[in-house]
Amino acid sequence: MLEPIPEDHQHQLFKWMLEEKRKVKPKDPEEKKHLDEEKAILKQFLRAKSLPTI
Repeated sequence: MLEPIPEDHQHQLFKWMLEEKRKVKPKDPEEKKHLDEEKAILKQFLRAKSLPTI
């Protein structure tokens, strides 16, 4: 079994994922909606006092 990822590394990972999602140019409104939902989830994780264990 692998060791859990430290919370500060998780935070950096979520920030990186959000930045990468912001770079994506959606092809249609459905893809834009999906990207917006993913970004909203990442923002919730970043604002949370504790992060989920991954």
